[in-house]
Amino acid sequence: MPELEKNSPLTFTILSEPEIVMSGRFLDLSEKRIVISTPEPAGVGQPVQIEASNTLWLGEVRDCQPALGEFEVRVDITHVLQDLAELARLSERFTGRPGTDRPVIPIPALSN
Repeated sequence: MPELEKNSPLTFTILSEPEIVMSGRFLDLSEKRIVISTPEPAGVGQPVQIEASNTLWLGEVRDCQPALGEFEVRVDITHVLQDLAELARLSERFTGRPGTDRPVIPIPALSN
């Protein structure tokens, strides 16, 4: 598993129709669970994707609680893909298409 610093930025996607993409912050990571902070809630049981530090986690929302004006989301991890940059290069090489940019809902900066 990659090492992430607390509060490092990430992209959080709720895999619904349509997808909901937002910025978030990393809070904690274990072998089977990741905890993040997001500006919007996520429903328990929703499939989600988290991208940070050249890694992609897929999982299901276990819990979502309000916390300091944001939402603390606990995700049970089902799959992890590492070295996303290399995977993107391989995909572009085989498909001839570059990856697409998705809009992201920003999360307010923390004040110390």
